[in-house]
Amino acid sequence: MDKSIYHDLDIYGRNNTNGTAMEYFDEDAVKNALTLWLTSKKGEFLRNPDAGGVLDNAQFKNIEGKSIKILLFRLKNALLLEFTPTVQLVNMIVTPDYEQRIWQVEIQYRNLLTNQIAQVYFYSKNLSSVQEQTEEDIEYIGENLRMFCLVKKPDMEGELLVYNDNDLVWKWGLYRFINFTTEDVFYNEILAICNL
Repeated sequence: MDKSIYHDLDIYGRNNTNGTAMEYFDEDAVKNALTLWLTSKKGEFLRNPDAGGVLDNAQFKNIEGKSIKILLFRLKNALLLEFTPTVQLVNMIVTPDYEQRIWQVEIQYRNLLTNQIAQVYFYSKNLSSVQEQTEEDIEYIGENLRMFCLVKKPDMEGELLVYNDNDLVWKWGLYRFINFTTEDVFYNEILAICNL
């Protein structure tokens, strides 16, 4: 039986490779919800259009002392009003990036559910739009494919390398190994890297 208290879906709408929604529980769910709330815009919450938009007032403002103090005040109020008693603020750092004309915000907080300190980083505006996840064909074989798998393994949480009978190709998450076969010199090693 699942004993999770908090549950949330990925704020970017990402899916797992099997098509189900990416889910977060407890500590990760709090971090996910906190990031969504702080980076949201006014009007994004359908049943409460006045909610969110903490950073909206920071747009078109100079990146200087007074503006940073006002931003810190708004962020602290948003945390106190919306996330108490789950989150207790520990520290907040706003770093201006004059070249890109944005603010990097780091919030350190104590999650009172687990009594652990966690961090959230975000920017005052999107640096790049979220790209839709699409499958990527990987042409490597042998040693090159083995090295590719070693490099990508830390990012492939729980993904298994499986043969897809419909496409007649080996798939590892969103990667399609189009030239990989059972005759590959590193077949067993690649299988072990991907599936352990």
